[in-house]
Amino acid sequence: MSKSFKRAVIAWTAFSVIFTSTASSYGVLIAGGTGAGNTTAPSGLPQWANVGTIGASSGIYLGNGWAITAGHVGAGTLTLPSGGGSFAYGGVQHTLKNPDNSNTDLVVFNLATTPALPTLSIPASAPVIGTNVYMIGNGRNRTSDLKYYNTSTNPWTTLPDATGAGAAGYDYSTTSGTLRWGINATSDANPGVAGIQTTADIFNGFATVRSIGMQFNPFVGEGAAVPNDSGGAVFNATGNLIGVLHAINAFVGQPANTRVFDNSSFAADLSTYRSQIYSFTGIPEPTSLGVIALSGIVLMRRRVRG
Repeated sequence: MSKSFKRAVIAWTAFSVIFTSTASSYGVLIAGGTGAGNTTAPSGLPQWANVGTIGASSGIYLGNGWAITAGHVGAGTLTLPSGGGSFAYGGVQHTLKNPDNSNTDLVVFNLATTPALPTLSIPASAPVIGTNVYMIGNGRNRTSDLKYYNTSTNPWTTLPDATGAGAAGYDYSTTSGTLRWGINATSDANPGVAGIQTTADIFNGFATVRSIGMQFNPFVGEGAAVPNDSGGAVFNATGNLIGVLHAINAFVGQPANTRVFDNSSFAADLSTYRSQIYSFTGIPEPTSLGVIALSGIVLMRRRVRG
């Protein structure tokens, strides 16, 4: 797998505002350029073929005839554009549970036919902050070049350029989506709360999910989850499945249908739910992925904002 996560920085003005509560995230918006790229597999990540769509949202083929998605997306036909077509829901599903035995916003379900794809591996421990990742989902398409905002108004107003701007980001479509990937790195899982947390329990409006966070930074190719990314995948640099996208947050006053730098995306930390996933799906549980998941990461780590 390619170990290069280098990218150019997009100039913008730093800002500090308050987060609202999280909301469920229903493709991956990417920074820089036109935003229309990254629709074929990234170099060295064949696991791209295991990610597809369920209706307008996203889902992941795990192996052994089983798939996973966000609970609020639900079981359904999984279409894998690079993985052999469409595979109907086989009629069996299981909602995963949190450590306190409450239901979480994740569901595994079987498929009526089995894709000819490799089984994905899930690490036994949560990723450390600064772990580089690929985010993949069927989210909304970006519709604009970089925009700048006056954050002293509520809602924010758009500025003609960066002069006096307190935030910068992009609009996205309210309808159309595309399966797309972006790069990012794990960051504080509970921004706006004192203390840095590798994982946090995030309520997304449907259920509480033990989550990892990824902050949207001004790097070309950086990814941010947007509506219809729910159920999408987060892979680490060695191709292990570490998360399922389920929620996003925004700032007070941030206009609708926008993602701005310093917004966060949240994915279920699959190490928390790993044993349940392997038990329900019958996929053999590896014993050494806690070490493998972190191998090769040091050379790729980049500065993580906030």
